[in-house]
Parts: sequence; structure tokens; C-alpha cells
Amino acid sequence: MPKQLKYSGIIFDLDGTLVESMLLYKEAFMHMIKQADIPMSSDEFWEMYWNNTHISKILKLNNLENEEQRFRLIRDKYYMNLLRKKVEWFPDAKVLLDTLPIEIPKAILTGSWMKYVDAIETRLPISDYFETIVTCDDFLPKGKPDPCGLLIAAERLGVSPEKCVYIGDQLFDIEAAHNAGMDGILIKRPVYTPEDVGSIEMVVQALGELERYIY
Repeated sequence: MPKQLKYSGIIFDLDGTLVESMLLYKEAFMHMIKQADIPMSSDEFWEMYWNNTHISKILKLNNLENEEQRFRLIRDKYYMNLLRKKVEWFPDAKVLLDTLPIEIPKAILTGSWMKYVDAIETRLPISDYFETIVTCDDFLPKGKPDPCGLLIAAERLGVSPEKCVYIGDQLFDIEAAHNAGMDGILIKRPVYTPEDVGSIEMVVQALGELERYIY
């Protein structure tokens, strides 16, 4: 008899959870920062990312807020070119997606733009695995940890939020899940995820370990 899933809908984060894109994003962001003549170390980049600090704030602190659009274009052009050439699945993500029951509704909720997802899809068939993909185009200015994006994803799946689970690699992913009334499972990716995960109860080191929480 097949095992019964605890949830009626499964929602995934994308970058750093399913696809290895964060180092590519870092490269593009640091390229932009160099163009803006803003000093930033690798550690400072990750601190900015973990704290969910917006590009607008970085530019404003350096009196470049009036040039935000120009620097966004520099970053985005560089990043999408990298995605089209280099982005890959995490190996455990591809295995998981190939083995999850096909009848269980699945979605992606990402803080990325749809144009980034489109760039990824030139290499990886993301849409083949998901009923819907919710991007920041759908919910800005209410980014994670605001629950808005997750509530949109649940509504599109036709599943009540409390019957969904969200899987992501950042602390604000889990905070967003709880704000939406969902369970949240943290996938602790080396480099991408902070070492200190606080009081988060459901943590896995690889997506293959999800079984103990979702069944």
C-alpha cells in the first residue's frame, strides 16, 4: 500500500532549494556592485541576502537611489546570461521531483522575477513538475516573510493553506510559511543557509530526508 502524504499541496522555493542559482546570482550582484563602485565582501553579500536586504536600500546607502533602474538592468542582464548557460538542478531536487506522487498538487513560490524563471527554463524543464509558479511579479511589494505569495500559490492549487507545506532554504521562507498558516521545512544548504537556524523544528540536510516530515 503506498504511503499517505500528510499534505494536500506541496510548495517549493526555487533558488537555493531546487536549483543551484545562488552563486550565479552572487556573481551577477557583485558585478553590479563593482560597476556602482560600492565596496562589498563575500561575507557582506551573504549577510545582506540572509537578512533579505533589498537592492534599493544598498543603493540608497551609497547615494545611488536615482540610478537604481540602471544598476538593476546591469545585474539582470548579467544574471540571466549566467542562468541560460550554467544553472543546474540540485541532484537531490531532481530525484525528489521525479518520485513525488504525480497526483499531489505542487507549486513554486519564489522571490525571483518571472524573467529569471524563464531564463532557467531555457535549461531546466521546471514547469513540467508544477501546476503553478508564483514569482515576485505576482505579489510585490509584499515579499517574504509576508505570506501573500504563499497564499496565492495555495489558492492556485485549490488547497487550503493549512493543508500545504512550504520547503525553502532561508529562515524567512519558514517565517513566511508560518505567517501563511502552513508548515515550513528548512533545507539546510551549505553556503546558502545560515548556520544558526534558531528554533525551527523541521530541518533537513538534503531533500531526500523530507520523507520523515511529509508522510
